[in-house]
Amino acid sequence: MRREKFNLFSFSFPLSVSKICHNKKRAAGKSARGGTPSGLKERKDPLQTRGGLPERFAMPTHLLILDTSSLFFRAFHALPSLTSASGEPAGAVYGFLSLLFKAVEQLKPTHIAAALDLPGPTVRDKILPTYKANRPEIDPELSSQLAHMPEALRALGILGFASEGYEADDVIGTIAAKVRASHSAANITILSGDLDTLQLVDDKISAIVPKKGISETVRYTPAKVVERFGIGPDLVTAFKAIKGDPSDNISGIAGIGEKGAAAILQKTGSLKKAQQLLCKDQPPKELVRYQKAFCAAQKNLPVLLQLVTIKKDVPLEFSLEGCRFSGFDRPEVGQFLSRFGFASLSARVRNASASVHKQAQGDASLGTFIIEQEKSTHADIDRAENAGLFSHEIAELERTLIPVISDMERRGIFLDRKTLGQLGETLRNETHALQEDIFVKIGQRINLASPVQLRAVLFEKLGLRSYQRTGKGKTSTAAAALEKLHGAHPVVDALLRWRELNKLITTYVDALPKLVDMRDGKIHAKFWQLGTVTGRIASTDPNLQNIPIRTKEGRAIRASFRAQDGSMFVSCDYSQMELRIAAVLSEDERLLEIFKQDGDVHRATAARVFGVSEKNVTDEMRSRAKTVNFAMLYGAGFRRVAQELRFSQDEAQALLDEYFAAFPRLTSWIEKTREGARRDGFIETAFGRRRYLPDISSSDQRLRAQAERMATNTPIQGCAADLVKRAMVACARQAPRALLLVQVHDELLFEIPSDVIKDTIVTLRIILEGIWSDAPVSFPIKISRGSRWGEWEQ
Repeated sequence: MRREKFNLFSFSFPLSVSKICHNKKRAAGKSARGGTPSGLKERKDPLQTRGGLPERFAMPTHLLILDTSSLFFRAFHALPSLTSASGEPAGAVYGFLSLLFKAVEQLKPTHIAAALDLPGPTVRDKILPTYKANRPEIDPELSSQLAHMPEALRALGILGFASEGYEADDVIGTIAAKVRASHSAANITILSGDLDTLQLVDDKISAIVPKKGISETVRYTPAKVVERFGIGPDLVTAFKAIKGDPSDNISGIAGIGEKGAAAILQKTGSLKKAQQLLCKDQPPKELVRYQKAFCAAQKNLPVLLQLVTIKKDVPLEFSLEGCRFSGFDRPEVGQFLSRFGFASLSARVRNASASVHKQAQGDASLGTFIIEQEKSTHADIDRAENAGLFSHEIAELERTLIPVISDMERRGIFLDRKTLGQLGETLRNETHALQEDIFVKIGQRINLASPVQLRAVLFEKLGLRSYQRTGKGKTSTAAAALEKLHGAHPVVDALLRWRELNKLITTYVDALPKLVDMRDGKIHAKFWQLGTVTGRIASTDPNLQNIPIRTKEGRAIRASFRAQDGSMFVSCDYSQMELRIAAVLSEDERLLEIFKQDGDVHRATAARVFGVSEKNVTDEMRSRAKTVNFAMLYGAGFRRVAQELRFSQDEAQALLDEYFAAFPRLTSWIEKTREGARRDGFIETAFGRRRYLPDISSSDQRLRAQAERMATNTPIQGCAADLVKRAMVACARQAPRALLLVQVHDELLFEIPSDVIKDTIVTLRIILEGIWSDAPVSFPIKISRGSRWGEWEQ
């Protein structure tokens, strides 16, 4: 409930409250006479029409609830002052739309609803007359942008819901409760600008909240709430009642802050038990310091709880069916974006729409799903070409790729669940042993997933040095921070290992078997050819591109995918593809010469940078050159290089200076590319795929630097994506016995019948290595084969 003192509807809006909320009776689904509301086609609930289809194709209900006012508020304060084409303030509108489009693209919701605030006093004002009395008056620039909220929702086709005397958080709580009551299997995600709705989180409800500005977000599940506060969602109301909420002018218990509230509830498990232990029994030693303050104020706790608890039963007419979402393919959206001059958001609309893929068809089979996906992708390509985002060449490439992607999804890849289960048992045993070892090393049992408890043990009890802090100034327990403590105490390495294994178990060992289609034993992942702005293909349900390969355990997870009897896996992996593209685009003679000689590019780079012959290049020199090569590809600066090599920033800058001095044409190309992006506001790949960079001229140095990195990386990564897509189409046409199963950036994984594998591999090499025949360097591939993914024959 952290908002400035304002009323959403206290401005001059063109519509009445009832119309802004899209007419509550129409939103309620069916009228009193039992009919279907005008404009809404009556459908059966997708959860009730599966007919035994595999879970992943049943399109389960997923409701996205927007905490609209808080999103506007967060965007207004996070972004620099932006203006529309007509000169009016537009930063909050832009930020709200950006957050929404990103959420839709990632979540693919089947339904969307917006929660709104109404003017006038609320039930909390009656309980506490000074409720929110400390809020400053709303900034006029924010006020003028909030006036566009109803228009934005109307254009997007999203229903708004409000209830007089209640806040948007209460509306969210009520909608969530109604959906849980009528659709118990539905998933609900709350998109909010603050943390107030975390008390609603459970196994079916999560909350997404911006972390830094609006570019980074955090998805709060029950485990994530515990990690953040050290307590579960069920204790958040008690937590807020004790510590208070200064932004709402709720004092809480004087003298007990966030740390104390968490400590009390961790020890007692409930507010009632806390009162018993602190005020009637003898409290444990660690809570004695809070006893006096807590007991003196415990009579105020019932009122405090009323103030901080989100209501779930406010008067509200709500119909889930009325909130069904099928994409932003509406002329009103384009008109709204054009009016404000939000050209850069057009691609986000395209991606958000592409991710929906007709999910309203809740009873779709695999075949129907893919057919609808193909139709949607064709339409998205047409729109992108008409908008100038795709050249004709790129548009044609994307069209010819559609059936290739569809075939990949239909084929699927076989998962050996027995092998994966055995691996899981091994990992769990090691995880349990690590956990017990950690407890011995620290002398107590704690929740290893809780940053609050870890922080207390590592930095207070053990006295380890803190190298990194969170955005709120607290000592960080993130992996990057703990890695800097390597060797400082035996528990650090054990803790990092425990985290690594635990993530493998939860992300892969436990999750992958649930995605198997029981009819064929395969996982049919989704591949989104328009899923990223650089053109790279994205994978979901699961993300097969993210199966780890750098650790023994990660490789074992990959090896649980095996070829079918009578066939073998064949992996075709481009060698240093993006570095070769950088050489071609920059026309740097020295870099081109390295690749023409087909030697070790990192060793050759080291020789150039350090001024020695290749035979005198040490392993350390080669490692440093490799780090800088990849830093260049991603537009990284001296800070990233310093972090990777554990150098001082001056040493890292000196190394970069030597690198760019060794490759002057590459240096010139990077600067010219950034200058062009600043001039045009966008960047293009060699084949005509365009990416807009609205922050390239931002006054915010952080945003500007990020856009400059994108300007360097996009032409390289985007060109690689274009070439790989060309390769996929060519292989499908010219090597039909090579069945493409998975694409992992520069690697293609095929399944090929054993009786034709030798000839097919020869064909694949000719196709793939000739994919950019007029380039001045070759694009060699490494070919491996075996019965399991990653376990290749020697």
